[in-house]
Amino acid sequence: MAEVLGFVTIGLSLAKATKSIASFVKTLYDVAKQAPSVGDQMRRIALQLQTASLVFGTVRASLEHHRPKNLDSPAIQYLARFKVIQALVKESDHIGAEIRARRRNMWLIPRRFAWWTSWKWNQMKPHIEALGPSIESLKASLQIIILIIQVEQAPVAMAGRSQAELEEEIAFLKKVIEDQIETIRLLREQDHIIPTKVSATSPSERAASQMPDQQIALCHLARSMAETQTVPNTPPETFSFSEPAKTHQRQRRRRKQPTSDIFPAASSSHTPTTRSVRQERPRSEAFSNVTTPEVRVAPYVPRTRVPRPRSEAFPPPSPSNPSSEEQHSREPITRPTMPEPLARQASGASPASTSRTQTSSSSTPSTSSTSHGRKSTDTAAASRGSDALMTGPPPLALTVEEGYIISGFNNRRIRATARVEQRLGVNLISLAYAKQLHFEIKVLGPVSISFPQENGETPRELLSMGKVMIRWNKSARTATGTLVYIGALSYTPVNCLVCESLEEPLIFGRHWWRDEESRGEHL
Repeated sequence: MAEVLGFVTIGLSLAKATKSIASFVKTLYDVAKQAPSVGDQMRRIALQLQTASLVFGTVRASLEHHRPKNLDSPAIQYLARFKVIQALVKESDHIGAEIRARRRNMWLIPRRFAWWTSWKWNQMKPHIEALGPSIESLKASLQIIILIIQVEQAPVAMAGRSQAELEEEIAFLKKVIEDQIETIRLLREQDHIIPTKVSATSPSERAASQMPDQQIALCHLARSMAETQTVPNTPPETFSFSEPAKTHQRQRRRRKQPTSDIFPAASSSHTPTTRSVRQERPRSEAFSNVTTPEVRVAPYVPRTRVPRPRSEAFPPPSPSNPSSEEQHSREPITRPTMPEPLARQASGASPASTSRTQTSSSSTPSTSSTSHGRKSTDTAAASRGSDALMTGPPPLALTVEEGYIISGFNNRRIRATARVEQRLGVNLISLAYAKQLHFEIKVLGPVSISFPQENGETPRELLSMGKVMIRWNKSARTATGTLVYIGALSYTPVNCLVCESLEEPLIFGRHWWRDEESRGEHL
């Protein structure tokens, strides 16, 4: 009876959340007409919430349609034992309550003055966007429950079909389940990096903070049902998101091992005595007599990271025109020993470009690897030079710079690593956990936008970063810059890691401002 009430309650909760989201979407569309400056942002969020409400309605109808006829099934008992349905109901109630609160705040915004509406909206927008991971996580959890019921009822639904068709249907459902589990994993990592849960004050918020435990139990049950069509015997704490990937790699590695005999086939000149003697020899002796072609492999050069003091996080500005005596006193950059034609072919550069690169590097002031934390990978490129003749020219050397960013929205210092690939002509700064966030700062190079001279100074170049322009005094080669917001007369100072070997600076924001419209995307 408790399971029946659980399925009925989740349906009612989803219906209530759908109605709240629909009312809030209508309010957003109405306010967007009165505030043209932020109207596009409101419509974008309204479209996302409207899509979520449609998904909630579809999932609710699917739960009504795929409700198990036999509530004594092991899967339903497993969900009831770990209180997964109750957690989903409370999560849905929490989302609906937050949406209703934001809708009441939207009605309090005066719509007579567009600038006041925009200011109030910018204060409310982070709270609305913080519900994004919770909504996506709830959708993925509900879809996993539907898939579990489908896997359990598949033998009954396909009773009149062949075993091959049943296995094909189970394989398809397993693939969909793994996709939903991967979605939950990414959302959990995003929620861990950017916490979206505020201090739990209400019962729904306290229940929402306990949701990850029920999600682990749900994913554990879904994977066991997809693989063995049975309820797992192990506790949910043993569940690992990366377990299928490791098993798949282990099977591929085992499949690549040679299975044929290492000895050559016996010819007519071999006598039985010779074959019997060869088979009676120890295996180590048999391996010692096998001749293999000699393969020349370049030595592996480990890439060590040199720690950098905090006082040297940003290199000091250096003079733009160093004296000739300093240029002659500098030591040349050490490069690995490698034949010139092979090195030229491995780097994919012509003799003219090689000489031009050497000239530019000789005219550039060299800095200490300890002070800057620079790790040149020219040795790694040289070790790949022996394979360049067969696989084509590899990418050029990567220069790695290390520094830190002080995040502006929570005033937290984040270590960052800048990866510069000179062949592409762009500078990439990867934040911590950038692979999970899919968020990278990409300097696209100078754009054809110029400002008039100020107090007799030379015009400053702009670097495009999404919808944010970085105003940087390139001639002075200083370690400071200015963020210029497009469409607004506001400036924010930033710190630039200026390297003489690079054409453009590496931007490390002292008060970094994330573009709200491109959050989670490649800038």
